[in-house]
Order: sequence, then C-alpha cells, then structure tokens
Amino acid sequence: MGPTFPVYDEHVRGLLLLSLLGGCGFHIAGGQQTPLDADGDALPDGEVQADGSIDGLVDAPSDAPITVADAPCADDDDDGVCNSMDTWPCGAQPTPPGSPITLDEVDSGDHMTISLSNTALTGGQRLYTVAPGATFTVTANYSIIDCICTGCIDQIQIGLVPGTAKECLYNGNPSSPCTTATTGTGMRTLTAPMTTGVYQVRFRLGQDLDCDGQNNDHDGWWTNVPPSAAQTVALVCVH
Repeated sequence: MGPTFPVYDEHVRGLLLLSLLGGCGFHIAGGQQTPLDADGDALPDGEVQADGSIDGLVDAPSDAPITVADAPCADDDDDGVCNSMDTWPCGAQPTPPGSPITLDEVDSGDHMTISLSNTALTGGQRLYTVAPGATFTVTANYSIIDCICTGCIDQIQIGLVPGTAKECLYNGNPSSPCTTATTGTGMRTLTAPMTTGVYQVRFRLGQDLDCDGQNNDHDGWWTNVPPSAAQTVALVCVH
C-alpha cells in the first residue's frame, strides 16, 4: 500500500489562508487594511510601503468619460471663421462704410457738392465678395449741386480703387439755379479685377464732355487722379 497524505478539512485550509495573508504586511482593523512596517507597526497615513503601494490611492473609474477635441476647421484667411461659414474670405471682416458719403469742393465761396446714399452692391450690401473677373452692380441715390462751374457737364464717376476702371452714375449739367440739387438713382455694372484682394468702391467728380472721355484722353479717373479714401461707399473682396 502506497504512502498516505493528510487530509485537511475546510477549517484547516481557512487557517492556512489567513496565515499567508498575515505575511503581506497588513493589519485588519475595523474592516479596513492598515499598512504595516517590517516590525508589524502601523505606517503613518500616506507613507509608501515596501511594496510601493500608497495608502489612500484610488484608481480612476474605468468608465470615466473621454473627451475628444474637435479637429480644427479650415480657415484660409486666419480670421477665426471657418471657410464654410466665412462671408468675407479676405481677412477680418471690416465695418461697412456709412451712408450718406459726401464730397464738397469750395472755390471762392462757391460749392460743388455730391452726396451718395443708400449705396448697395449686388444683393443689397456694402460688403461684397466676388470671384476674379466677375461682374457686379453698384446702385446709389445721388445728389449734385455745382455752383463753381454752372455751365459745366458734370459726371459722378464710380469705380474700384486701386484701379482705373470706372462708370458714371450721373452725366449732365446740374439744375440751375445751383441752389437746387439735382437728384436721382443710378445703377452701373463693374468688373472685378483678376487679382485677389480688397478693393474700395469710391466716387469723384468728373467734368469731361461725356462719361467715356474726350478723344480717349480720360478713360480712367478724371485728371487721372483716383478718389480719396473719404469717398469710399462700399468694399469688395475679390476671392
């Protein structure tokens, strides 16, 4: 008959398990585990034990929500507005010019005064985005008084700056006496340059024989001088 081995009941196995746990450096008190040092004394709260554990450390729950940052949207002009929503893709959107805008010239106490109001580009706005080479309309109410040259043919030239292409909202001899304003509404079509960028729609006085220029001498602005920034009535983004 072969060798025999002792048989342990459940009570004995439980005692063996407790003896093994006792070698792990913990004292069971009040249902809580207290870390012990090598001599069996309790360690102060938070002190690192020999096995590298830290009293009071709690792992983050495995089901904690994870936040994923949205991918940045495309913003070609770096103005903080996504391309898909940007109505002014030429940088930060400017403030539209006011209305009315007035030009007043004085000579020996006499005035020549032009005023444009309710200026609107295609779509009824004073900030407009257009493709290179595309056309758009300019509409404005005008008022003109010329007491400096009562017999002159006057033009209200309107066009893009920078640039020399222009059209005339008005072309004629204003009413006499010059104390009475000549008024009306004009609409002209302009063509956007092929170069992208921001352009100003401005106006000025012309005094040619007609709007197209006399003998092709003044195809651009009258006296080849563009209007000043004070005569800006709208802005165009060519993009």
